[in-house]
Amino acid sequence: MHRPPYVDLAEKRKIEAETARKKGGGGTFWGKTSAEVVKNAQVGYIIAPSSNDLKPTAFSFHPSMTTFGVQPSLVVGTACGTVVKWNMIQNDAAEKNLSARKSHLSSEKIIHGAPFLEMEPADVSSSGYDENSGTYLTQVDASRGGTVKREFFEYHKTQILFVGFVENASLEMVVVDEENILTKWNYEPAKFSGHCWFRPTKKSR
Repeated sequence: MHRPPYVDLAEKRKIEAETARKKGGGGTFWGKTSAEVVKNAQVGYIIAPSSNDLKPTAFSFHPSMTTFGVQPSLVVGTACGTVVKWNMIQNDAAEKNLSARKSHLSSEKIIHGAPFLEMEPADVSSSGYDENSGTYLTQVDASRGGTVKREFFEYHKTQILFVGFVENASLEMVVVDEENILTKWNYEPAKFSGHCWFRPTKKSR
């Protein structure tokens, strides 16, 4: 479960200043340890969160549902403020054959709240990531039933205290962090940003 590997120019400058001052040790940057700031020749500057940053602090089932009434997706709030939707759906033939005896998720159709994204951030901290690939995105073919494994919701900068859904069935998500910032999120293409994460519909405090 990796935070989207994207940092804009303003963040890049802050990272450079923080890294130079701390020389990669100690200190924090927006809740992220400066030691975890990574420079990549192709991607640019990214934030690779520590295990403490990604500690789950809130949890909810996503209201998406299959034809057999199974909810195949989880939503997890983390200590660093990132919210991640995790889709427990098998994509390729090898995965489907391996899990066919254990789960119906590879053969059921999602009839409510189905994932619609065709890309997700690559896990740049994994051993299989090719830093010379020139991209940090992993593509799937939604038209052939492909589904991204992770969907990111980025706004909060502090620990998530609550994740829930309006009336427990709608696709409108509500998130509250430890600074009492409340956000509402609509699960729709219009709210998916060019940085490969969703942005909130409403914010209040």
